[in-house]
Amino acid sequence: MPPMMPSGSRLISSNCSITCLKEVLIRAYYYTGEWTVETIDQYVKLSSHNDPETLREDLESQRRRSQSFYRFLNRNGYMVVLKSLKVFAGGTIKADLDLELAIDMFSLVDCCDKFILCSGDGDFVPLIRAVAKRGVRIQVLSTQHPDAYANCNFKAAGELVDVADEFIEFYDILPKITRDLPSRQN
Repeated sequence: MPPMMPSGSRLISSNCSITCLKEVLIRAYYYTGEWTVETIDQYVKLSSHNDPETLREDLESQRRRSQSFYRFLNRNGYMVVLKSLKVFAGGTIKADLDLELAIDMFSLVDCCDKFILCSGDGDFVPLIRAVAKRGVRIQVLSTQHPDAYANCNFKAAGELVDVADEFIEFYDILPKITRDLPSRQN
């Protein structure tokens, strides 16, 4: 059931992203895969890593850091949606959270006039088309910057960029959302 809104208010939402009231952030979703003891075991068994125990320790350490990060997000207003990672032959890992994101988006579609989707996944094109048919504007925040592709083999799908009402280039807003870290004294 959609949340009750004050008279005259507009709810702006996003999934994998942001929900706003009168352009003020009131909800953000964070969707991600989560390492479990079982998926770590599967990954280590399928890995051709020279030192499986070091790999296991590294993944356990990453898992603990991630859990701490999820707690931080949760305590700071994010709806954290976790799903166990699936490990495939060859070491590929995926969480497959597209359906969860789509369900959340549709649960808010009647009380929102804008969604901001922070993803470059072309699998979301049919979802964006369906949501747009309901009169909701879609902004996509992702990147097509050459540096992103060179550094992590990632680039927003062209069809996703084309179907969105607005594409926000991540690299263009980077100076507005980053801060200088204090220097460490040794």
